[in-house]
Amino acid sequence: MINDERPMFNFQLKSNNSSLPGTSTLSVEHWTLNICLLSFVAAVLLPCLAAAAAEPPATPFATVTGTVECKDTTKFGSDTSVEISILDVTKADAPAITLGKQVFRDFKSFPFAFEVPYVPSAVKPGHRYILSVRILVSSRLSYITDTAIPILGDNPAKDIKVPVVKVKPPEIKK
Repeated sequence: MINDERPMFNFQLKSNNSSLPGTSTLSVEHWTLNICLLSFVAAVLLPCLAAAAAEPPATPFATVTGTVECKDTTKFGSDTSVEISILDVTKADAPAITLGKQVFRDFKSFPFAFEVPYVPSAVKPGHRYILSVRILVSSRLSYITDTAIPILGDNPAKDIKVPVVKVKPPEIKK
């Protein structure tokens, strides 16, 4: 008859090394547990660590910098925002593709210095890129660039002077 209180396989391993105090006893269950833990580390944690180490570095950003200028001396309130976009306008019959955009809040007065990040690898040879500026007061368009400001490629991307003009309010017909 088999005694159900003890494990079926209970091998006792004793150390014969007299330099170690006492003896060590390991059962099959302990070996199985150790092997399971090592298998878990090898199967789950090591691939995760390898994947984290193999991730490419963060995409480096470049910036377009400059100043928004206007002859107007208007002072603006806290409800004013400036939207500056880097646009790919290569295809004349298609919507522009935005490469970078920055929105600034609490715009107070002209001139206004800006810096807009973009990913340099997105810039394609032979494409045409411009800078677009929109100034909104209480969510209504008040100032805008009225000429294309070429940037990137053969054009500068630093210290660009961007003129804006006041948008005429729509005429109300009576």
